[in-house]
Amino acid sequence: GGIGYVSMYFGLNEHPLLGHRYLHSGIDVSMGRSGDMIVSTANGVIVDVGYDPMYGNFILIKHGFDFYTRYAHLQSILVKRGQKVVRGERIGILGNTGLSTGPHVHYEVYTGSSHVDPLKYMILKN
Repeated sequence: GGIGYVSMYFGLNEHPLLGHRYLHSGIDVSMGRSGDMIVSTANGVIVDVGYDPMYGNFILIKHGFDFYTRYAHLQSILVKRGQKVVRGERIGILGNTGLSTGPHVHYEVYTGSSHVDPLKYMILKN
């Protein structure tokens, strides 16, 4: 919906909780509050949902051409493994689960096993 802002970019960053430098594998989009809807950025199939100590509640979507997207730190998940989704479909609710400093969605794009900068595939408004 264009209401958030990028609070951490892809690449080398200082971990906000652990204090060491690390490769941040996606971008963090903050909205300042929990409860906003998270939507799929492209058509695909849900290949994994669950909870991880680092990612919190997460969703993994497989798209065509060996592309995947992950949405993490969600308050809740609205989809199930094996479900087909379309671009713009509601898949989760923004939260602050896992290793997180506040409400945001951690968004990753990768092909095969290589993470790529999600900004290459996004149109950001100023």
